[in-house]
Amino acid sequence: MTSAEIEKALHSLEQQHEADRLSLDAKVADVRPGLETEAVKWINREVESLVVDAPDVVTSLGIERLREFKNRVKALNASLPEVVANETSKREEWPHHAAPLGQVSSSLVESYFPAVFRRIVSHLGPILDEFKLMTEPFSQSSSWSKEGNLFRYRIHIGFSSEAIPAIREYDQHYKPFQTVESEISKLKKSLAEARAKELWESA
Repeated sequence: MTSAEIEKALHSLEQQHEADRLSLDAKVADVRPGLETEAVKWINREVESLVVDAPDVVTSLGIERLREFKNRVKALNASLPEVVANETSKREEWPHHAAPLGQVSSSLVESYFPAVFRRIVSHLGPILDEFKLMTEPFSQSSSWSKEGNLFRYRIHIGFSSEAIPAIREYDQHYKPFQTVESEISKLKKSLAEARAKELWESA
């Protein structure tokens, strides 16, 4: 192929690639309701488990503090749409924006959503800490860690992307996006080689 032919093919692929990127942008938004639903389930399970595991602490809180605790958890659950929106707002972290052309890790799409889910449910940390419901807080065996004012649930989160159909939908469209990205990288290399060859031949 001549450099002109390669350039034409490259332009066409880049247009397709940008259209696919915009489509994937929309699919990130489609994932958010599922993240909210799963986060509510996770938070409620975690709270119930902690209540069972720390009966002495729960008893010592008394009825008024327990009501306050339950209201804080309810308020957190009610705020999850905003929390999820904030935690997924950084476009540069989205897998289809995260890496330069030709250097996309195939694991990105698997790792992004579990990582963001961990950040979402970690908003429970400050509440548990305030009500002394963190078992062995911040020790090596603790489920939680703290850096500055940020809490992080540090052990296996028990999150499966399969639980959210919109993530599977994202994944199905992300894989061909990667293929096009790889083709663009190859065409750019071919274009540089063709131009160098044509320049050599015209010298």
